[in-house]
This record gives sequence, structure tokens and C-alpha cells, in this order.
Amino acid sequence: MVPREEGHRIRSGRSGFGERFLAEPLNLPDRDAAGTWGDGTAHLTLAGATCSVLGLSPQQAGVVKRRFSGFLTAPGCFVPEASLEVYPLPDAAFRTITERGWVYTFDLSHDADGLWFSGLQLVGRLDLTTPLRCSLWTCAARASDFEGVIDNTLRLLTAYLLLQHGGVLLHAAGVVHGPSASVLLGQSGAGKSTFSRVSHAEGLHVVSDDLVALVPRGGRTCLARVPFGSEFRPTGDPGAVEPLTALCRLEKAAAIRFAPTSLAVAVGSAFACSPVVNGDGVRSFEVLATLERLIAGIPHIGVLGFPKNGPLWSAVPWGDGRCQTPTLA
Repeated sequence: MVPREEGHRIRSGRSGFGERFLAEPLNLPDRDAAGTWGDGTAHLTLAGATCSVLGLSPQQAGVVKRRFSGFLTAPGCFVPEASLEVYPLPDAAFRTITERGWVYTFDLSHDADGLWFSGLQLVGRLDLTTPLRCSLWTCAARASDFEGVIDNTLRLLTAYLLLQHGGVLLHAAGVVHGPSASVLLGQSGAGKSTFSRVSHAEGLHVVSDDLVALVPRGGRTCLARVPFGSEFRPTGDPGAVEPLTALCRLEKAAAIRFAPTSLAVAVGSAFACSPVVNGDGVRSFEVLATLERLIAGIPHIGVLGFPKNGPLWSAVPWGDGRCQTPTLA
């Protein structure tokens, strides 16, 4: 289906929202007045929750199935806990952006029922209903353009889907050691990828070096898989979880050093690394309360200094899975 100007009813946007990305930011699209790109579908498992992606063109459906191949599930096997419908908008609906030297973040507008979001070649509405409902409008017909659009939209949707089910999405590396796992927090440049590379070289399984999910399972806080990463992306069973032994904020050091912190400090560190939802003023208390419940059940919380060339796991106090008493820095 080719995007068309006609047939799109509009609704009034909020002042300031979408000005970086939308040609007419005060005129937002209406899902009830437009057809989708096509009738293609894909069904995903995201940290144990299910999501149906609907309204795809053949090219877009191919992108989703290739990009998220390890997280696909068969249709008809579940009642989805979230849906994402994709609608067309013309190129003229979006501003041309010069990306050189630019950090990409969504424009967001929150309200009691959900939020609007806009970005490169996209604008969307997320309704925080049960099941969760997301509508995405985009001009991205080419596979190369649509991959970035759908990846970024699903990151936002996953963050709220997890929150709805008592979990959180974190900017962190996730490493499995023995029967348990550790989550290493950090924004860009904190050392997540370096830590992940050294962990991989030492024979450990790196679930992701960019985004991980914390979920409650059987009275414990566990590491769950989401289909996002930089050099390392999850493999294996998309529904697998491992109980967490440690959650640490990363910093670079000459040798392994672990300094325990209070629960309040750990919650603050995790909140700073909770993408999208930490900027939602309507739900910030819910995010903080969820983080407190999840982190309170993790044996080791603190700051982990590490050498960029290792060794790591022979020196990490809990690296053998025995949950020893950590040594102070």
C-alpha cells in the first residue's frame, strides 16, 4: 500500500510535541481514519510477554521476521498481551533531519492513558490498556528504513509492556554464570560492551550488551531476554530466565573492585538506566516502586570497577555462583 495524503483524519497535538520530527506537529493522525500498510503479521515473545505486529506490507513483514527471527512465535498459540498496528503516512508528514553529530531520542508526550511518541520517519500512540495497544504511523516503505523504525518502536513498547507486568527494561549488560546471572548497568560509554567482550572471551554467555529485562518469577528477580543488543544479542529460548545474583553499576578500574551500596542508591542507578519510562512524569512513582521491589530481592547490589582487559570472573566475588560475601573496594 502506498501512503496517501487523503483519508487521514487529524487530532490536535500538544504544544511542543513532535516539533523536531513532524511537519505539522499539532495535527496528529487518527487510527480510525486510515488503512494499514497491508495485511502482514508477525507474533513475538518479548521477555515472556506476547506481542502481535499487524498491518505490515510484505516488505515490512520480511523485515520483522528477519530482525526478530529468534523471538517469533506461531500465531494462534496465545492471546497477545500487546498489539502494534502499522499505518502509512506520506513523506511530507515528516521533517528532513540532518543526523551528523546528533543523538537520537524520541519526542514524548505523556498523559493519564498513555503517550504519544515521534521520531525519524515515525509518529505513534501507545495506549496503556490491557492488552496494551500501540499504533505506529510511518513513511518507511523500504526495508532499510523500516528496520530502524520498528526496532525503536518495539523498544518503547517493550519498556511499557514490562512495566505493566511488574518488570523493567534496563540499559545494561546481562551475563550468565552457572545457574544465575548478573546485570551490569551503564549508559553509553560506561563499559557495557567492553565488559561483555571480556566476559565472552572468558567463556561466559552474554545475553546482551545493551538492553536487558528484569522480571519477577517465582518470588525471585530474574534476567529475561529482549531482542535488542549491540555486539551481543540474545540467542536460545526467548522465554528463558535466570535468577539474578548481582546488579551493579559499572565503572572502569585497574582491577576488580566491588563496593556494596544501599537499596536506595541502587534504585537510583537503575532508574537512570531505565529507558523511556524514566522520563514519564505520570508514572515515575510506579517505575521507582517496581525497581525497589525487584532490586530488594537481589543478593549483591553495588558498584563494580573492572579492568578493560580482564581478568573478570575469576575475581568477581559471586562469579562462581556461590553468592559469597562481597569484598569491599
